[in-house]
Amino acid sequence: MATGHRLGRPASKPPFEVEVIRTEIITPAHDLEEVVARYTRGRLQPGDVVAVSTKIVSITQGRLLRPEQLRPGTLARLVCRFIDQEGSCSSPYSLQAVIEHTGRWRVALAFLVGGASRLLLRRSGDFYRIAGYYARVIDDVMGTLAPFDKHIVLPPADPDGVAASLARALGPGIGACIVDANDLGKAEVVGASPGVDRQAVLVVMRSNPWGNTDQQAPLAILRPRSDERGPAATGGGAMPPAG
Repeated sequence: MATGHRLGRPASKPPFEVEVIRTEIITPAHDLEEVVARYTRGRLQPGDVVAVSTKIVSITQGRLLRPEQLRPGTLARLVCRFIDQEGSCSSPYSLQAVIEHTGRWRVALAFLVGGASRLLLRRSGDFYRIAGYYARVIDDVMGTLAPFDKHIVLPPADPDGVAASLARALGPGIGACIVDANDLGKAEVVGASPGVDRQAVLVVMRSNPWGNTDQQAPLAILRPRSDERGPAATGGGAMPPAG
């Protein structure tokens, strides 16, 4: 269980030091726990949190679709025209995948409420809030590293369970979280092991230290700053460079 993340801190001071870890290209043939354990071996200290990109969780779960597997209906083709072009749901294929997993009535409601709130209240984000997890986290074909850049990547299944399992595999005193982040300054902790402070994770992950393109850096070690570590934690100071 992660420790030392709930102590008071200056608002301007990041709660974690971040070490981004590059990996090989992850495929459905990989075992996620083995990959995370191998790339973090010898790097972890008690109190650390290992952040894992939603993309590699989904890929190792085989949650991939090719656009030709989907037939966008009228709702998908209509709604996608009004979605911000930087969002994955601006594609009729990705939006059709959301409809098939979330339900057409929920997506239709999200479209109506989101459109009204944007028009009348000048407020954005209601479409994704109402449409839910799938709409927020799905990745369109252009948002994924080759060789999966021709695939739609569905959100991870049971992200809290995955994070808890990773934390157990990594050993006592280590937390884990599953994070969706992009270069637009948006991030969401979709899953976390018990004890991980999701808001503290968001502070450092909104800048998307992983990058969205070809950096092959889907893991990060988040280390509480030396003045925030619990009494059982050791170390502190600057983290070693990523290898």
